[in-house]
Amino acid sequence: MPISYLSNAVINMIRAGEVVERPASVVKELIENSIDANATVVRISLRDGGKSLLVVEDDGDGMDCEDVDKCVDRHATSKFSGGEASSLCTYGFRGEALAAIGAVADLTVQTNQAKSAHGWETVVWFGQKFAPRPCSKVSDSGGTRVAVRSIFRKYPARHRMLRSNGHELSAVIHVVKAAALAAPEVTFIVDTGSATKSFVLRAGKSGDRVQDVLGLDYVKNSASLSLARNGMEISGRVSLPGWSGSKTSQSTVIVNNRPVSVGKSIDNALKQAFNGISKHHRPQVVLNITVPAKEVDVNAHAAKREVRFLFPDAIQSLVTDAINQAVGVVPDTGVISEIANAAAMFETIHSQTDHMRQPLGAAVGQVLGKYIVSQTATELILVDFHAAHERVVLEKMRAAARQDGLKGQSLLNPITMQFDEDGIALLATAKPEFDRLGLSINIDGDRAYVNSIPPFSQQQDARTLVSYLVEALRVNPSASPLEDIMTGVFSKFACHAAYRAGDTLSLNDMNDILRAMEQTPNGTVCNHGRPTVAAMPEGKLSKVFLRD
Repeated sequence: MPISYLSNAVINMIRAGEVVERPASVVKELIENSIDANATVVRISLRDGGKSLLVVEDDGDGMDCEDVDKCVDRHATSKFSGGEASSLCTYGFRGEALAAIGAVADLTVQTNQAKSAHGWETVVWFGQKFAPRPCSKVSDSGGTRVAVRSIFRKYPARHRMLRSNGHELSAVIHVVKAAALAAPEVTFIVDTGSATKSFVLRAGKSGDRVQDVLGLDYVKNSASLSLARNGMEISGRVSLPGWSGSKTSQSTVIVNNRPVSVGKSIDNALKQAFNGISKHHRPQVVLNITVPAKEVDVNAHAAKREVRFLFPDAIQSLVTDAINQAVGVVPDTGVISEIANAAAMFETIHSQTDHMRQPLGAAVGQVLGKYIVSQTATELILVDFHAAHERVVLEKMRAAARQDGLKGQSLLNPITMQFDEDGIALLATAKPEFDRLGLSINIDGDRAYVNSIPPFSQQQDARTLVSYLVEALRVNPSASPLEDIMTGVFSKFACHAAYRAGDTLSLNDMNDILRAMEQTPNGTVCNHGRPTVAAMPEGKLSKVFLRD
């Protein structure tokens, strides 16, 4: 069969498969077009999760007859006329979105500019384009309305891949909220056909927009972050360790004002930042990252969901350090601080014991073999004592390792291991940290001789341990093996050394745990990322017993 050129209709369908995956991706493209057109209000209306109908209307600049005819053609754009893609300051630049949408749906574009006598309308019906014709104005001040009906209706295989109305609606709402966080100066109005799921996000300050989008509970249980370094800046919020409302899937990353997916550099940074708290916990973040335009590739993905950084390690380090400053240095700014404030407020008017004056109060007993019950002047508190004591033991061990180092277990017969040139270089660079852990390694040529291993570890695990550290340093040479060891080996030991569920504790033992928690970094979250404390204010108890 001879080689032939594909028709424009086939090309548009192919591109549609990359750009248009579901109603949410359509909404994303149309919102970006609206913001690029200087819109201050964007209204999104949809039915059946956007599968049968979605409409995006804005008060932007609008188009004349010539432009509305071009806008649905492939690679027709007003945002990029050539040159370096790094100079782009708009969301869109490919000129593919409307052509791709029109290839797989019934697309109608209505628009007018300010002071126009009437508007212009063009229709693309599943790849078949119709000439523009006059229509009523979208707005006297200008604007554009794009309606998309029956997405994938003529393509049964693609249509069957769409999820339920509710699932598609959730995806659309996630896209809208991400766009709203990136553009707080724009008002977003969402009409879903349901009063309970429709909402308005009014233009305002960036901090107000975070609360409007993610809720007051998120703001109360998160810390603000801000850091600038080497021409890069980051700001935003990160959920506090142990907050049960954290939803990692709702994290938002914005790079140079563009909402993007949580890429590898950012994900690694989140893992590294929370590694000292829990390997299993991921925070919910809102990160606004600004980097020089020439150091980020916005053309890495057809749907512009992903970007690539010229210096990914520098971005990872920036995010990690910003999060550490926000939540790693100042411990327990969540539950314990709120309890402490309440206790201090009532301290002068209540006669209390010394324990009652403390943030976590005085222990009054043990229930279900797992929980300490304590009280302050204003709250009833439950503590998972195994999880809490596990955290206390871990942090004590980490502090000892940082301060004086650990005495290793000498091996009667050194363990010989062989590495390539890079592996040997990494071991040599990290040797001072290994020594502090009690891991003594001598290097001779391409061989490493392990003479002692950290306490609490086993000789049979030494090879695995050293190999793991070398591979971790290959992936991220700036990572701290000390922190990794403390989270790994130390966590296992802490679990075994802590009080166990079912142990019977005296009141003194319980109060000792409570006081230790108050002095321990991240005391309100266990080593696996779960909360250790639950508090119920007196007001809530009164409501339970109908005493209000």
